[in-house]
Order: sequence, then structure tokens, then C-alpha cells
Amino acid sequence: MKHVDKIYKQSEISWFTPVELFKPWYAHGIAEAIMRTANLSVPLKIYEIGGGSGTCAKGVMDYIMLNAPERVYNNMTYISVEISPSLAEIQKETVGQVSSHSSKFRVECRDAADRAGWGNVVQQPCWVIMLE
Repeated sequence: MKHVDKIYKQSEISWFTPVELFKPWYAHGIAEAIMRTANLSVPLKIYEIGGGSGTCAKGVMDYIMLNAPERVYNNMTYISVEISPSLAEIQKETVGQVSSHSSKFRVECRDAADRAGWGNVVQQPCWVIMLE
């Protein structure tokens, strides 16, 4: 609890998600679960619905960069579906702190609940992350 108390006292934000409170470990746990169960012979494709500040995306991509075979990281795609234009920009900034992540990451600024935004069905494995 001391860790959580310290984070709240150092910030003007009144509510944090677990991925923010326990960064980078929370996102690393998600990435580890993906790595354990993904078919790594096909390009890794991850969607995050409502990516917030980009903390989860950056943490997942950091973990994969450091722990997966190089080809997995180099061929991966991480797509954030974010309805808020301001959060979409923050996500790009957060993920862009690691320059090699930028070419693998994009934000689609739209409503994830709108079926039309998803386009045609593509028969390719993917992961979907939906946090608080």
C-alpha cells in the first residue's frame, strides 16, 4: 500500500488503473501471457480497446522487444482503438519514447463499438486487450 500511496501523493490524478499503478509489471504480465500462448510462426497482432495514456501498449511492446525472438518483435503490429483524440496523441507520445516501437504501433481514433470501423473480417490470429 505504501507504493500506491506514494503514487497518488506524487500526482494530481485522483484515480489510476492497475496498469498505471504497477507499471511496467502489469503490462509485462499481459505480454508474457501472450508470448506463452501465441502462435509465434505468424505475425503477432495486438488490439487494445481504449488505450488510455499508452502505458499498457508501451509495456507490452517493451517486454516483447526484450524477451521475444527478434523476428516476433520486428513483425508485430499493435493497434490501439481510441475514441478520444487527445488520448490518441498521448498514446503516440508514450509509445514513441522507444523509437523502434513507433513503426509497429498505430492508433485508430474511432468508436470500437461501431462495427463499421472494423471493416471486413480477416482470418488472422490476434490478441485483444481491454482493461478498465
